[in-house]
Amino acid sequence: MDFFHREDKARAATSKLLVLFTLCVAIMVIAIGALAWTVTGSDVRLQPYQLMASAGAALVTLLIILISSAMKKASLASGGEAVAALVGAVPLSSTPDAPAERQLQNIVEEMAIASGTPMPRVYVLDDPGINAFAAAHTPQDAAIVVSSGALARLSRDELQGVVAHEFSHLLNGDTRLNLKLIGWSFGLLVVALSGRIILNNVSLFSGSGSSSSSRGRDRNGGGAVIAVMALAVALIVIGYLGYFMSQVLKAAVSRQREYLADASSVQFTRNPLGIGGALKKIGAHSYGSYITHDHIAEVSHMFFSDAVREPFFGLLATHPPLESRIRAIDPAWDGTWTEIAPIHPRPLPVRSAPGATSGQALHPVLAQSGRFLPEHVAFGQALLSTFDPLLVAAARVPFSARAVALVAIIGTADDRSQAQRQALAAQDPALAREFEKLWPLYQPLGEGGRLPLLNLSTATLDQLTAEQRQAFLATVTAITTSSGEPPLAEYVLSRLVRARLEAKRLPEVYQSLQPLAASLAVVLGELAWSGASDGAAAEQAFGVAVERLTAGGETTQIPMPKTRASIAHLDAAMQMLVQGSLGIRRRILSACAWCVSADGTVTVREAELLRAIADSFGCPLPPFLDTTGPGTGTAMTTAHSA
Repeated sequence: MDFFHREDKARAATSKLLVLFTLCVAIMVIAIGALAWTVTGSDVRLQPYQLMASAGAALVTLLIILISSAMKKASLASGGEAVAALVGAVPLSSTPDAPAERQLQNIVEEMAIASGTPMPRVYVLDDPGINAFAAAHTPQDAAIVVSSGALARLSRDELQGVVAHEFSHLLNGDTRLNLKLIGWSFGLLVVALSGRIILNNVSLFSGSGSSSSSRGRDRNGGGAVIAVMALAVALIVIGYLGYFMSQVLKAAVSRQREYLADASSVQFTRNPLGIGGALKKIGAHSYGSYITHDHIAEVSHMFFSDAVREPFFGLLATHPPLESRIRAIDPAWDGTWTEIAPIHPRPLPVRSAPGATSGQALHPVLAQSGRFLPEHVAFGQALLSTFDPLLVAAARVPFSARAVALVAIIGTADDRSQAQRQALAAQDPALAREFEKLWPLYQPLGEGGRLPLLNLSTATLDQLTAEQRQAFLATVTAITTSSGEPPLAEYVLSRLVRARLEAKRLPEVYQSLQPLAASLAVVLGELAWSGASDGAAAEQAFGVAVERLTAGGETTQIPMPKTRASIAHLDAAMQMLVQGSLGIRRRILSACAWCVSADGTVTVREAELLRAIADSFGCPLPPFLDTTGPGTGTAMTTAHSA
């Protein structure tokens, strides 16, 4: 199952859950309206207003739910960063001193490279419980939060298993669903809180003033006060019942997804002892996985293990029992818990990096999208160890991360890059000096290092202020256009930076290929030319892509452009394509894969370009590994057969 299929399943699950929440809201609104009808009908003086009171109470309840849910979702619009701040997690330092924190940083970087996703922001939650969570709307705004208890007590393999579990949630669309659940549940809770506020105010009002004025209110408005108090009590009771039901639904969904994430962690790392050991340490630890914070109950379903103690016979348990999760991973477990002392991380040994794909076909490329294998994790570890430490350190600091991103965008040294470096020196001398310091460190990496290096820097670029972002985006535009039209790879990488820093979520407007025909011609044409030796080879690659894209009776005509596209046309075309529906983007990405593999070989440049285009479509692709290159061992290519 590829990334797009998993995204489809996640959306289907979201739709079903939304139906259940809507039903819960409808029941609450009808119940409040019916109660208002009954209360006003019991008083002769209020009977003329019976229908108005009933409809008004129902409408106010609905508005409370919708407005409060919308406000909560808006507060979480920044994704993982907002949730991390909600629970009081602190961003990991760009140059952490503690060995455990450096180890965590390395593990997350390795997983990001292995999965082909942008580097998430990493946070530490100061709490002795062993726990972690991932939060995001998309991989571009993701955050990984790990408790200090987990850092202190988990070995490298165990921490890697936990992080792989959280990456599974990111890749399976669980994190987006989790954020929606927070917003929906909050709306139901506010109904109960509104009832408490109304009841307190009415009680204060009815109990204040002189005895004569109180008797006057009793004669003139006692019935209305009683009616309002009854409705307030109803809001409290019905609101908490609705909130309770939403928590039951939220917990049920969370429990279902945890087994999948556990299995994915074992698949990613091929090491059941990693995540299994972490779960066993939670059972043995005096604090378990419980976290102490005011907002933990609100986000408890997002954690690796139970963050709060849940009553009601497991109805509100957000995770399956530890014993069940461990036995699913380790059937031979004897059921005993063994407390293990805090560990002391050791540095990862340096390895030689495996080569990226060269001379191998990609059929079909989507087979591994959104998931990765242990070979990809090993690749991530090895590639990270080949990066110069100064280059990695620079990617973690906001100022120098800008230079790292520019190094990745510009790529290898040639006449064009020389002109770009001169343009950078004229535009921003300080940034140019940092660039020149890092430029030689990148050159040994070659094409295979561009996208991983860029993805390492983008999480740090998120820390730039709005003014700094605009200035840097202007620099990127100036550099990429300083020497004529940029090569396709340079353009796509610069577009990834712009998309990350602008943080605009474009709607899925296009449901068919027809309105995208002109844009498809531009992008597929550029992709065909980028890997072709001559015009005939480019036409062949373009024809293969269009044939695959329009297979199944599609009548859309997509003629190959007669000339190469300008940067403006290419940018406009990509802007259109990324607004295609999930199914349309899947078909387009598949056509791109057929285009680059039409001649039977895929170079490193083509493979990395395809991964960058996939990243633009919101689809992470792991690295394409070469089984024939030196130091690869048993590494596998991302796709195997047509």
